This record gives sequence, C-alpha cells and structure tokens, in this order.
Amino acid sequence: MDVLVLNMKQALIVDDAPTAVEILKRSLHGLDIQAHGVNSGEDALLYLAKADQLPDYVFMDVMMPGIDGYETTEQLLGKEKTSHLPVIIYTTLRREEDKVKATSVGAVGFLSKPFAQPALKACLQSL
Repeated sequence: MDVLVLNMKQALIVDDAPTAVEILKRSLHGLDIQAHGVNSGEDALLYLAKADQLPDYVFMDVMMPGIDGYETTEQLLGKEKTSHLPVIIYTTLRREEDKVKATSVGAVGFLSKPFAQPALKACLQSL
C-alpha cells in the first residue's frame, strides 16, 4: 500500500543523463524528498511554467543540449513565478570559475558529481 506523505519536500532535477537523474532521485528519496526529472533546460522552464505547485529545490546540471544550466537558471530566476526557487548547480565541472559562474547566475548551491550522500545533505541543510 502506498502512503501519501503530505509534507514531503519536492525537487526538480534538470539533467540530460537519465542515469544521473535516477541516482539523484534515489539520494533525495533517502532524505525524504520526492523528485521529478526533466532532460533539458527548455523542458524545465516549460514544466515550471505549467506547474500548479512549485518544487522546494531545483537541481540543475550545466552541460546539456540546447540552453545550458547557467542560462536556464538565469531564465528561471528571472521569472516572477520562479524567482524565489533555490537552484543548486550539480555538475562534473569542478573549477573555481564554474562555482563563481553558478553564484553569478543566482544558484544558491554547488554540488560536484559524483557526490556523496553527506555532501548532498550538507548542501540542503545550508539552504
């Protein structure tokens, strides 16, 4: 029997790699966060524009076909409906300039792939 958890946090994962989406979904589920995945920045913007209930967190990959994660984050945070959403950049990029760019587009967190569960938990607790 499925049990509905009324106050479970929600997350949107934006990543073109299905395996990465599934790994993050499982990790978030372990933290009592239910996640939905989309595979492009364009799909994320469309999903959020149509959403009746916005997620509590957005996990944004950087390198994706079409608009990249930085541009998607700027567009997302530039819209009144979604301007308050906490965006966490999660990427294989590790250079300092990547972290600076994430902050400059409005992301509130930066998580490197692959990540460990304690790093994910710490990132979320800092928000």
